Amino acid sequence: MKYLAPILAGTTLALLGGVLSVGAAETIGEYTPLAPLPGTLIDGTTATNLPTYLAGMMKLLIAVAGSLAFLMMVIGGTEYVAAGITPDAKGHAKEKITNAIIGLILTLVSYLILLSINPRLVEFNLELPAIVPKSEAILENNVSGSPAGPGGLGDSAIRLRIISGGNDKITFNRDNVECAEIGQKNCTTVYGLGEQAIKGVINLAAYCTGCKIVITGGTEYWNHSEGTAHKPGGNVLDLSKNDTALNTHITKNGLATNQTGCAKGKHYEVTDQATGDKIVYVDEETAGTNNAPHWHVCFSRQ
Repeated sequence: MKYLAPILAGTTLALLGGVLSVGAAETIGEYTPLAPLPGTLIDGTTATNLPTYLAGMMKLLIAVAGSLAFLMMVIGGTEYVAAGITPDAKGHAKEKITNAIIGLILTLVSYLILLSINPRLVEFNLELPAIVPKSEAILENNVSGSPAGPGGLGDSAIRLRIISGGNDKITFNRDNVECAEIGQKNCTTVYGLGEQAIKGVINLAAYCTGCKIVITGGTEYWNHSEGTAHKPGGNVLDLSKNDTALNTHITKNGLATNQTGCAKGKHYEVTDQATGDKIVYVDEETAGTNNAPHWHVCFSRQ
């Protein structure tokens, strides 16, 4: 048992050293390991990154610790049986079994405590939330009442254009609750939405058979973790996943080969039949977000 801690510490340092050196070389981006460890790859790909690797490695080390603890209990039990009537040998065997059980319990309890407090504590998310300067977002405090945003249109005008262009196949969530001011919660605005997103969602409605498209997120950057994406002038929308026809339309061609850019999660690419543009749909639910299930749609990778 006394060798268990040094072994685990050495293994951890060796694995971390390899990950950090590769992560530094790749600017802590995605890379494809030559010999991937179980549970350390990004879903649906052969690549990994530092947060994914560390989270997978933690679970792997817990499994290794459990296996070693079980092995030590077996060895201790064998020594106890073989000790016969020798008190010292029996005491040593009991101590070995007890230490193995205590070590296993401490390992599992530590992980469960962190997981219970906040699941993000065991996700190793090294990215800091983006800071969006007010000058890049919305200059006026009143959103809906502003006559024009960076895209040239205010919220009401863009809503009307999207709804009418979508021939009643496009609606907004929360009973059309528009954002009245910056920082307002539980609201949706498309104030200053980029032209590619406006045309893209209208084209989606035209070519998606039987789809009912519900916009759940627009340019209200303060309600999103992807602050640099959801902002006036951007070409990003969130769409509800609560429509089977839309989900089929998006996923029928399978996962995209290029899983970088847009957002975290499984990527799907759909060609806009009107323009030929590649629209990227990201299932953010697969990235472990705590938001309601939705598609994060990048009508432009810029």
